[in-house]
Amino acid sequence: MNSEVDKGTTFEVFIPASKDAAQTSESPTASAPTNGKGELILVVDDEPEVLKLTKAILEQFGYSVLTAKDGREAVTLYSEQSSRIQLVITDLMMPKIDGAGVARVIRQSDQNLPIIVASGFGSDEIQSDLSTLGIQTFLKKPFNATHLLQTIHETIHKKES
Repeated sequence: MNSEVDKGTTFEVFIPASKDAAQTSESPTASAPTNGKGELILVVDDEPEVLKLTKAILEQFGYSVLTAKDGREAVTLYSEQSSRIQLVITDLMMPKIDGAGVARVIRQSDQNLPIIVASGFGSDEIQSDLSTLGIQTFLKKPFNATHLLQTIHETIHKKES
């Protein structure tokens, strides 16, 4: 990526020329994303495009999705659907009620519901604060579909074991 003031930004996209080239460029440890089995996930983000894209990815891979555009809406949806929600993914920095606030409300009624916090900020202090709320999973933005799906799979199965 190259960006110049008053001139704009130029992106270079490199696409493999063949299917074989795509396979050799992936890391040997990368595994195919695991499909969901209809688990209901509450996704909370104040950025409409992130919310829309995350929902599309999750639905494509077999999850059911509820979306909330801010923490207040998330708390309302959670109170209405708490018995069905199996995982929450929330942005950290949002207006009205932030991601930590959403987690606090959820923890008042369910200490075990898996919560993934996503943010472009990732200091050790933030992660320590989240840990006190029982949140062990932090997803650094920007993330790709594979990383999102692997994180969800690991988080759900950590709960089951």
